[in-house]
Amino acid sequence: AVVALYYQSLEKILFQETARLNSASHPSLTQSCSFHRGLLSCCYMCILKAVGASGKLLLSGPHRNLDLRSVLQVMECTPYTYLKVSESFIRSLNISQNGSSVKDTPVNSIPLPRLLQQHLQHCEVLIMDSLLWEHDGTFGTGGNIMEVVSELQRTGSDGRGDICLWPPDILQPNLMEEFEDAGYTDRSNRHLCQDDDPEHVYISYLLRKLLKIAYFRIASFCTALKIPPSYPITTQIWVAFRYLLRHNIDLLYDRHLDQLLLCTLYGVCKIMKYEPELTFSKIIEVYTKTRGREIGERECQRIVRHIKLHPDDDEDLDKPRKKTHGNVIHLYNHIFVPSLKNHLLQSKSLKKATSDLRSRISQGGTPEVTHDCSESITSMADRAVNVSRGWHGPTTIPVGKGNVTLNIPLPGMPLSS
Repeated sequence: AVVALYYQSLEKILFQETARLNSASHPSLTQSCSFHRGLLSCCYMCILKAVGASGKLLLSGPHRNLDLRSVLQVMECTPYTYLKVSESFIRSLNISQNGSSVKDTPVNSIPLPRLLQQHLQHCEVLIMDSLLWEHDGTFGTGGNIMEVVSELQRTGSDGRGDICLWPPDILQPNLMEEFEDAGYTDRSNRHLCQDDDPEHVYISYLLRKLLKIAYFRIASFCTALKIPPSYPITTQIWVAFRYLLRHNIDLLYDRHLDQLLLCTLYGVCKIMKYEPELTFSKIIEVYTKTRGREIGERECQRIVRHIKLHPDDDEDLDKPRKKTHGNVIHLYNHIFVPSLKNHLLQSKSLKKATSDLRSRISQGGTPEVTHDCSESITSMADRAVNVSRGWHGPTTIPVGKGNVTLNIPLPGMPLSS
């Protein structure tokens, strides 16, 4: 079943590329081991979900307990490579829903069921949450985001004219609060980045997905904590998290996205002196209730209680041993605060928002919270991400050796011809 789906999806992807590029030859794609490993991983996840959902078939022993991490390890496919392929895989099997007819393709088949689409999208979220940021050699050697970001940061700081590859456009200061913190208001003065670098384009695409996930959760947490939507707290948490990605994205390495979101939420609320005071205990309680419905309370407890603080380093036995793991409070005190201290204490927009909040509370008290609609939070997430400059059209993505052009539009973006 995996092999059959693999050949079907491969043929459809090649058909789409032939129609788009007006070329029947795609050696950079067909000869890329990384691409095939990613495609096989997508097919494997689909078949595992389909068999499990049907209830009519039973998986054999070796396949029974496979999860996303195990599949990637078996296929020797890195999370970074998987994400390059998954969006194209989904769209190739749903070509009839994107302006073309299934009968016009070389393979007559029904579109990918909605259940499997949602499962693959859920897999993408799992990867964006933590797998993408892990230094884990068991995934293979297809490249990882940490190496790419490091290279882009070196390229962006070498002083070569107007070349600036970090931060990507999606993280460039583009919010009113960010320009206020930077001390200027003319957006035309931005240092333009080089948009034809494949890795730069792909990193922008990944960060756009990450930002949408992050804003949705920030808004959800604030709603669950009964923070009035009229207060500027959600906006300041968003600004602080974007600052973190722009200047300290390494804080995500070997950690979970939610861990940094909780630290940012607590830090901003503490600086703004929000009342009633939010303790980490209260935040964790609300987090467990909010996210527990999706990932389970046990996983929530693991996320907030088992966090990597420092790398395991036994080489120098003379130096005092640092605590290698801890909980979210240890992460906040020992890692987050030293990294974000300057922003939290010197941000002009944060100081202004704090002053406005204190004035509003003293004048009118605490308003009732009425904003609890998940659909409106989703719309807010879309708007928050779309404010920042994004990436448009198809992209050339390096997969293994050579570059591969795949038609991977951003969420909500139309397919480009």
